[in-house]
Amino acid sequence: MPRRVEKDVGHSGHWGCELLGVTRQALAPHRLRKGRHLQLGICNDGATTMKILLVDDHVLIRDAMRSVLIEIDASATIHEAQSIREAAALIAETPDISLALLDLGLPDGRGLDLLADLRASHPSIAVVMLSAFSDRDNVLKSLDAGAQGFIAKTATRDVLLGALRLVLAGGVYIPPEVLVRTAEPSAAPMPRALRYR
Repeated sequence: MPRRVEKDVGHSGHWGCELLGVTRQALAPHRLRKGRHLQLGICNDGATTMKILLVDDHVLIRDAMRSVLIEIDASATIHEAQSIREAAALIAETPDISLALLDLGLPDGRGLDLLADLRASHPSIAVVMLSAFSDRDNVLKSLDAGAQGFIAKTATRDVLLGALRLVLAGGVYIPPEVLVRTAEPSAAPMPRALRYR
């Protein structure tokens, strides 16, 4: 018999069954960002399947990221795209994606443009930006545009795992070297995502 479960659609669809019986009041208020809400779901087999969109034009990067994502959740469904056009088609076919990992530079456009589209059309999808470079300017632009994280492709596996787990738990991941520079008095203002948490 199907069971009702509560899941925070702004984060990982994976924790639907884990929250069975948890009331809205029991969830810490900081777990839900502005615009996020709890939704009742159905759990037929004891677990919901997290759906992830991985957008990168390099096969080796997609392979590496896929193995990290499988380590986080072996039952996750991972949809892959190598362009903004392919990503848009997958999002239209699969609107219940929990997490999107977007390359900053894609053959047919900028990952930041896709991020802006996702924020407007699917605000409940957690988005993490990927880039070969974690320069402060791109990190802050990504966070200010609504990304929940920014991960350098050169990061170690442990950093990738920790960053993605943090985002799936409702946090925001910022590369430590950017945080250090942000803390300096002459640094630019904190991104919107951090000012209103």
